[in-house]
Amino acid sequence: MKWTKTSIRTLRENPASTSIKSHTLMVRADFIQPVSSGLFTYGPFMVRSLHKLEKIIRDELNNQGCVEIYMPMVQPRELWEETKRWDDFSEILQKIKNRSKQEFCLGPTHEEVVTDYVRQHVKSYRDLPFNIYQIQTKYRDEFRPRFGLLRAREFSMKDAYSFDLDKKSALESYRKMEKAYHNIFSQLGVQYCSVQADSGAIGGDYSQEFHILADEGEDTLLISKDGSYAVNKDLAKKEDLQKYDITECRGIEIGHIFYLGQKYSQAMKAGYLDPQGKTQWIEMGCYGIGLSRAIQAVVEQSHDSAGITWPQSISPFTVHISALNIQTSNKVREQSETLYDVLWSQGVDCFLDDRNEAPGVKFKDADLLGLPIRITIGERDLEKNQVEVVFRKSGEKQKWPAAQVEKRILECIHK
Repeated sequence: MKWTKTSIRTLRENPASTSIKSHTLMVRADFIQPVSSGLFTYGPFMVRSLHKLEKIIRDELNNQGCVEIYMPMVQPRELWEETKRWDDFSEILQKIKNRSKQEFCLGPTHEEVVTDYVRQHVKSYRDLPFNIYQIQTKYRDEFRPRFGLLRAREFSMKDAYSFDLDKKSALESYRKMEKAYHNIFSQLGVQYCSVQADSGAIGGDYSQEFHILADEGEDTLLISKDGSYAVNKDLAKKEDLQKYDITECRGIEIGHIFYLGQKYSQAMKAGYLDPQGKTQWIEMGCYGIGLSRAIQAVVEQSHDSAGITWPQSISPFTVHISALNIQTSNKVREQSETLYDVLWSQGVDCFLDDRNEAPGVKFKDADLLGLPIRITIGERDLEKNQVEVVFRKSGEKQKWPAAQVEKRILECIHK
């Protein structure tokens, strides 16, 4: 991607409407632009980060044997009435009517729809078990949207659902997904933890939250120093706290897993015939990851005074080429565009700042955007057959021979 081929426009000043650092930086860097309260347009950088996170999730879930489907965002009232959640969920349900006066809601979650889907497909014990998932837009009518994507009305989410014959196998599916979540979040390059949690309106007997640690997190977490005990403070029991050496920290919830049991299958009559020909209710679990929320949570942990410091795994691009005076120097233009093409041909995603802007402006924007590796190409260095390389997170600067840039970039990325 070349800057001059996009509509990206960064901001020098902090917007008055933002209150925490990650929200401020994502607006300033043009990752997101507010449309209305709790609603955002995602810019090119945000879309690329989302796609990278989606790939991490899909690769892991597919490796675990999960199968992707896609369900409608608009859901009929009748399904929600079966579980009695039409009224129980009313505070966050965005309810609508069509021209025929039929009532629907914009899906904040998909337990009802997926249970309806499965009850039409599963007839026998031979049809189980399986796990299906989707990555889709959700909508919750938040009373007071705030903190950007951390408390938005519309957001991107991965939700998976497991269907098993009995409780034992359902809990095995739950543990399998717990492991998958650790595999996913360990690839993000940030500190995170999992804690015991409340099942809330989703229901079920067991649940865990996954949090990215951040000072501005909405949840208070209690974690023992030996790692054997971790719980959301709201669920902590006094007798447990006395057993452990506890550290208190703040976290931003980015994932939640639930063992649901038969809560939805009984209510919606989703059953199967066992080997004796008797109807049994399906055992279920559900597993959510807030993708857009996770992207901002990573920024909340990964930033400094100059801007974002992206981990490579979900950075919009790995390399930022800053071409100085590219409009007036043929040598800079040729070297920059050649390097850009060569890196892409080697599978290295890079972003070329080919604007007609002063070097100081380009450097500040590079720090704000926070891509992991910056290569600065200017006439003065090219006269010495070298370029400057800056590693964003550490701030380390090096001079590399221009002829070795491709080789050394590949070594840095794959080491």
